[in-house]
Amino acid sequence: MSFPFFPGFAIGVAGGLFTAWVERRYIGAEGAPFDLSAVGRCLLAGRAIFFYLGKLIWPAPLIFIYPRWEINPAAAWQYLYPVAVLGLIAALAFGKNRTRGALAGFLFFAGSLLPALGFVNVFPFVYSYVADHFQYLACLGVMAAVAGGWGVLADRVARPFVYGWPLPCSWFARC
Repeated sequence: MSFPFFPGFAIGVAGGLFTAWVERRYIGAEGAPFDLSAVGRCLLAGRAIFFYLGKLIWPAPLIFIYPRWEINPAAAWQYLYPVAVLGLIAALAFGKNRTRGALAGFLFFAGSLLPALGFVNVFPFVYSYVADHFQYLACLGVMAAVAGGWGVLADRVARPFVYGWPLPCSWFARC
């Protein structure tokens, strides 16, 4: 049995580690602006995910450099973001319909944003923790999940009334 996924994944991880090394060594992504604890980085990641989802839903105002957030592990309200991300993942995984499309779209979104969520230092974090261009690729996961959901919804609503009479349900259309 072959696993074609693993060589590509290993190359991707190696490329990511090399990029993180270049960011630290040659670009200067280290020092006081990047001193976040592991908890602080998780708080930043949760907040960034919801920031990017919000900008995807309502992209106004678009700003070249957003204000840099204060990440404070002592502030209890900041824990709402990572808890909400975990809750969203749980809801998508164990939802009523148990469709995998929405979960796959969200995991693609979060996975594509992973290098920009604060777990690795990138130089733009000196000015802001978020930038619109960080989510250009990642937004495809959410868009695909929404488009798939609209297709399923349209099929469920319109299918029983095609050609003026109800059609029997099939394996691809739940009625």
